[in-house]
Amino acid sequence: MKRKFAVLMSILLMSSSITGCTTQQKAYFDETEKMARWESSETEIAGKMVMKVPVTPELKEGEYQTQELKFETVNVDINAEGYTLNESDGSATKAYVKIDLISDKKELNIKDIKIYVDNKNVYISKNYLDAVMGASGQPLPDSIKNMPQEYIIMSTALDTSVMTEEEASASAQYQAMSEYIESMTSPEKRGEILEKASKIMDIVGFSVPVNKAGRTYTISLNSDQIIDMSVKSIDKTVVNIEEILKIMDLSPEFKVSKEEIAELRKQYNETGKEQIFQAMAVAKETIKGSEMTTKESFTDSTYKSDIGMKLIMRDMMDLNLSMTQTAKKVEKRELAMPDLKNAVSMDKYMEAFMPAEMPQTQQVAAVSSAK
Repeated sequence: MKRKFAVLMSILLMSSSITGCTTQQKAYFDETEKMARWESSETEIAGKMVMKVPVTPELKEGEYQTQELKFETVNVDINAEGYTLNESDGSATKAYVKIDLISDKKELNIKDIKIYVDNKNVYISKNYLDAVMGASGQPLPDSIKNMPQEYIIMSTALDTSVMTEEEASASAQYQAMSEYIESMTSPEKRGEILEKASKIMDIVGFSVPVNKAGRTYTISLNSDQIIDMSVKSIDKTVVNIEEILKIMDLSPEFKVSKEEIAELRKQYNETGKEQIFQAMAVAKETIKGSEMTTKESFTDSTYKSDIGMKLIMRDMMDLNLSMTQTAKKVEKRELAMPDLKNAVSMDKYMEAFMPAEMPQTQQVAAVSSAK
């Protein structure tokens, strides 16, 4: 039951961010829908990330840390270029992106990362996974170094034949959620989806403020706004769950009985509400001062986005990110996916990194280092 309601909450949040309910949000959705119908487009991204992270001091046995935390600064420049190809009927999408991460820290200095996406698979160049797995400073095993394939392949299709009944049920729910979200961009259902979203967002009070000037849209949010909006929306969702479910009219995977609703409310009123409000109060203080701004401009053949984000996590990390993305319609050209012979599955890659015959203590150490 908890998983089912978690999925429902995810749909509500996605509805608010994708469709919105104000005039400005509807206009913004119109623009993104037009851009999604471009048959062929090129994208460039340029960004800079600056992180301040605490340095763990080396302490002698029996010694305790008494001095103030010291921080080190990590700089990362992000550069990317990509291409997207959509079938004219919207039935399939292929995409490619090449990313360079240029940093003053060796483990984050990764160039020529390539990612390909088709309807069923995602291909990620092996050099990126090698860098991630080797970030702890431990040498990569020979089985990884000698691996001839250049790509790691991850399938978006789930094999339900090897799942437990509970796993298969969860898979069906998330698949239904995916299809529901995908339907939000369907021209045939757009009017219906917008009407539903408007009613639901009015009920739960979750509406990201969008400012419109011509064909330029800006959003500016600080951490207090995000936390307050989230708390208010959770509370109103529980109070008005029957009305919301009726409006959403979801597939059978999400049907909720009166008994389940009563149990949810009972748990929420007895302990859940207090726990959520306490957790949100802590989160509010922990990330206080964080903020995010976006500015997106559209023409019939171009798009530009400027994103600024400041994330403050007290005594843990400060992060500043600025990124500019541009896209433009271009002449259609074919996009070939990597040869399957040149790709290895994520499972096989992880088996090579942590072979079954490795002693358990070494496997635990390897997993810890990979994190």
